[in-house]
Amino acid sequence: MRVNSDYLLVAETDEDPHVFLMHTERTSRLAGKPAGVVWHWTAGDYGPDIGHGDSEALCRSIEKRPPASALGGSWHFLIDRDGSVFQCAPLNVGTWHVGAPGVIAGRPVHNINRCTVGIELENAGRLKESGGRYYAWPYWRRGPGGGLDSRLGPNPHFEVPRERVMRIARPTADGIVAGGLFDAFDARQVASAECVLRALVPYFGWTQDVCAYGHYQFAYKSIGKEDPAAWLTLHLPGILSRVFGAVQPTPRPA
Repeated sequence: MRVNSDYLLVAETDEDPHVFLMHTERTSRLAGKPAGVVWHWTAGDYGPDIGHGDSEALCRSIEKRPPASALGGSWHFLIDRDGSVFQCAPLNVGTWHVGAPGVIAGRPVHNINRCTVGIELENAGRLKESGGRYYAWPYWRRGPGGGLDSRLGPNPHFEVPRERVMRIARPTADGIVAGGLFDAFDARQVASAECVLRALVPYFGWTQDVCAYGHYQFAYKSIGKEDPAAWLTLHLPGILSRVFGAVQPTPRPA
């Protein structure tokens, strides 16, 4: 897998994941070349079954810019549970995946979106147990007024198969996100994420530390985001160890 002259990922071998090229108008100018990666999970109202053909629909939902009065998000890549990679924006523009200040590569920045690549992982996130079954956010049925009402019980649309449920007993390394029940990531996602990093790391000359940012590091205190804690705890360390054990970054000019 490599980055071509149009700043798009392309597969080079039959072992590389398939890349579906999509499009979003929700982009912004980059301040130089991307300085790292921010990982996310999809979660939300889309339910836990995105991996059964709805990842394309999720990408199509971000094609157009929303009205000025509405919120909107976007990303460079979405990695499906089946390992497919959807690229929604070229790597020479920014996307709307964080929209907050922070520190990237040791440098304070006004907007994380202007200097990073956003990668979404199809995953239902934190789960709740009810009656021996497991449910993704927003968990509950909606009442007559449209609001969520736990008294009405869980919404069956958000049920996650038992075999995908995992329990994390420990918090994240920085102690922000506690353990609990989470949707497990698929091994095919892990393999595809590794392939994506193997292409991006030498192209941009990244070091290991700038490939390990999670959304919650920039948005937990302000809006309570905790994604993708389980990914950063269980899978990313091994991916980075393999990638940086085999790839020596060759910095490119900005």
